[in-house]
Amino acid sequence: MYNFNQSSLYQIANSKTKSSVNTCIEEMKDKGLLIGYFGMLAKNIYGRNKVKNSEILELLIYGAYVEEQSKLEKTELDLFKGVANYYYEKGQEEVNEGLHKKRRVSEMSDAFFLSLLDRPNGKGYVWRQYVEAVVKYNADQIYRQCVIHIGQGKENNMEEPVFQNMIRKQQNAKLCINGDKISGDVDLFLIGFNNQAKLQGMYCFDEEAKCKFISVGDDTTTKECRSLNGQEFFVHDWNEFYRYSKMNGGMVKCRCYGLVTGLNLPPINDGFHWCRSTIKYLPVLEKEEKKWYNKLGNSNKNTFGGSGKGQFIEHIDKEQIEQKLKEYEEDIRNMPIEYGVLIDENNDVYAYQGTETNLNICDRSLDNVILTHNHPEVCSFGEDDYVLLEKNPKIKELRAVDKDYTYSLKILKTFDKPYNDFYRKGLGLVYRTHEEVQHCVMLELEREGYIKYDRKRNREM
Repeated sequence: MYNFNQSSLYQIANSKTKSSVNTCIEEMKDKGLLIGYFGMLAKNIYGRNKVKNSEILELLIYGAYVEEQSKLEKTELDLFKGVANYYYEKGQEEVNEGLHKKRRVSEMSDAFFLSLLDRPNGKGYVWRQYVEAVVKYNADQIYRQCVIHIGQGKENNMEEPVFQNMIRKQQNAKLCINGDKISGDVDLFLIGFNNQAKLQGMYCFDEEAKCKFISVGDDTTTKECRSLNGQEFFVHDWNEFYRYSKMNGGMVKCRCYGLVTGLNLPPINDGFHWCRSTIKYLPVLEKEEKKWYNKLGNSNKNTFGGSGKGQFIEHIDKEQIEQKLKEYEEDIRNMPIEYGVLIDENNDVYAYQGTETNLNICDRSLDNVILTHNHPEVCSFGEDDYVLLEKNPKIKELRAVDKDYTYSLKILKTFDKPYNDFYRKGLGLVYRTHEEVQHCVMLELEREGYIKYDRKRNREM
């Protein structure tokens, strides 16, 4: 009945074929399958007298995919709920662990699960939209191949290798698991889906919950995730933060309520990549005993380099300096904007907040102080550091950290040459060693006896 050939494919279907198709549409309606775009297409064909055989072929293929998906729907949703509930309970367990309590962990409600399905993923669409789009795309692929076969005078047999290969690729595009390697849009969807469930689990046990963003520290980690690493966010309150944006080519300031999938909740989606970052509940004690950098209150955050005014943090003993420096530096190592920590000759500690490219200190002398700060990008001391040392030759030690290294510099004699003289020499060293250019400039300064310089690799790399 549906054995179309090249001459009949684009002709109007005869009454027998049309009647048979209408019967198929009525059966699909009884099964509740006439929804979305497919439902509109089927109703359109059902209500028309003149329908081409090509339209009928497209509808039949599309309907086969829709019916197959309907059989999988309950299994998929049961699987999703089981996985999401695991993360929902995990969020509760992290709160119990952080607060040292043993409250009974509960399962998520059906209402909350259904609300998760209606939330957009990192690409901006909800699960039902994704399923509908995939079904339509896959059906179109098979339809085009069927038309090619009809044009070549071949029989359309789904057992043929060409169709089996297409179906296998379609399945892999949706979700493919090979050992510990997972690909597919379902995986991308579930990352955000599960993290949303985990957040709600935290919130139901702690209405003031905060969590920390944790990225994987290796060379394949994206700049987006690296810029968010270590940052803390309220689960149900407004958050202001900086993160890298591929679209803008640098750090941007963001503001959102809670955590938004793709923005500050994994999977981070600014340029296609599989996100491996996670979130972890912050215990109440850590929230109350705020980090020193949370105490900073720049009077004018729009000023280049911050306000330039430091905030007293604490007084330390001389014997604590080395250990405290390590602690401060680990706190700011992966920060997306520059922070500075100054220890003066009385062992009083002051902290400063700058921008993503600059740190300004204008409220005190730098004589006999130890000053450390972070570089959001991997690089040694630059021209601005050189100018600071040039103006403050009595500084005791200048230090810096980035995600890969810790740098230390002590002045041995006054700088009497412009920075560009050493920069040109450093460029020559770059060609020979292939090292980072600012590191090479510091090596030239050390070679000529101006500084004592050291660079140590971060052990956590």
